[in-house]
Amino acid sequence: METKINKILEKKELSKNSKLTYKRNFMKIHNILGTPKNFDKYKNDDDIIKKVNEMKISNGSKKLIYISISVILKNVKGYKKYSVIYRELAYKLTKNINEKLKNNEMTETQKKKVKPYFDLVNKVKELESKKDRSERDYNNYMLSYLYIIPSFTPRNEYMKINVVYKKDDVNDTDNFILVEDNKISFILQDYKTKKTYNKIIYEYTKNEEVVIRDYLKYLNQPSILFNFNRQKLHKKLDNLLGSSNRFIRISKNTHYLKKDGYNKKSYKEQENFQIKNFQHSKEQSETTYKKNDLQEENKDQTEKEKYWSNKERKYELEQKKVKELKNICKEKNLKKYSTFKKKELVEFILRNE
Repeated sequence: METKINKILEKKELSKNSKLTYKRNFMKIHNILGTPKNFDKYKNDDDIIKKVNEMKISNGSKKLIYISISVILKNVKGYKKYSVIYRELAYKLTKNINEKLKNNEMTETQKKKVKPYFDLVNKVKELESKKDRSERDYNNYMLSYLYIIPSFTPRNEYMKINVVYKKDDVNDTDNFILVEDNKISFILQDYKTKKTYNKIIYEYTKNEEVVIRDYLKYLNQPSILFNFNRQKLHKKLDNLLGSSNRFIRISKNTHYLKKDGYNKKSYKEQENFQIKNFQHSKEQSETTYKKNDLQEENKDQTEKEKYWSNKERKYELEQKKVKELKNICKEKNLKKYSTFKKKELVEFILRNE
């Protein structure tokens, strides 16, 4: 049966991850049915509904099973009408889920797994303090850092990333971290909503770039960054942060939607921000990915900004030529101050230019 499923999905214009999701969810119910060699048992939708309802899974997971059955049966001769039945079952569950989403109600699972954003930032700080103990600790820190600190928050795409150092090595189908002399970019081309948003390029900030370069140097310029399957990635993040990437996306999006800087943007700018950083629309961000129950303190300067500001100052100073620094001292009449005081004043000037 798996061979038949693979042949059906090969013909579909779907991402690799979507194909794996459909196959995995179809095989869940198929195994419960006793792994029949044909699709006859799917004609009895009452029995399928009973079996699905007996599964101890969320409504969202049940919906995925019905969608997967519908997608498969639609491409099996003589089963198209049954495909419609399962699509309707998925639609009813979606409608039920969306009613909750409109009110931004958190499910019991979300209440346990969705953390306030600053709690996640603090977890990254803890992991940073341990990163020099071993390569494993450094890997744990880096994976957590990439999911929490940059605004760019992919779904599962960090589980295995090609790292390249020349533009010519980037193809038109895979995902890459492109490391150049003057910048580092994430090129997202294979992801869930690619058909809607096409290729997305995120340029890491200078501060993020410093952290990534240090890590790549530590690993002797690798060609692959991380190497997990989806289940291992979810488990890894859950163990490190107490939250898998799906719930991290909810935490981060809730945080950004509440930020003054975000709210002051035009509708188009907000839409572009959501597409570039979360790969979904503004409307979806305000239903699926915003939870009003999430409690966060409003601060003039976020903990994230405070924490990383020292590294940012260090980077800015490193990038300024000695001559330029001397010119700033001369221009601002800092000659009378000690070297230490000059450094402090120059840092202040640079951050307030």
